[in-house]
Amino acid sequence: MGIGVVFISELVFFYRMKTYFYSMKEKIKDSLVKLLDQFVNENEIELNKDVVLDENIRLIGTSSVFDSMELVQFIVEVENLLDEEFEIEIELTSEKAMSRRNSPFISINTLVEYIVDES
Repeated sequence: MGIGVVFISELVFFYRMKTYFYSMKEKIKDSLVKLLDQFVNENEIELNKDVVLDENIRLIGTSSVFDSMELVQFIVEVENLLDEEFEIEIELTSEKAMSRRNSPFISINTLVEYIVDES
């Protein structure tokens, strides 16, 4: 096998892996947005009329959709969903997650980035 064929095979492999992880990332993001909507409705969390529940919604901070107890409950729900739907076992409240310079809990987007990086 020539060097060119090996190189092309590696490129195809990396492209497929990138596509797989992008697809998985989007699936996780979609599932977490659905979970967020369900969680807000089930827990009767009151939101301003202009709030949109999407991947950019604040999960922590002064403009957060959750108080601290709701955030903890949501994180537990996320861990369960990841395990059940994606077979990803991850502890989102680990020291590693909590000590990061940029919190993974800022939004669904940052949470998904953390999940993909750690799984």
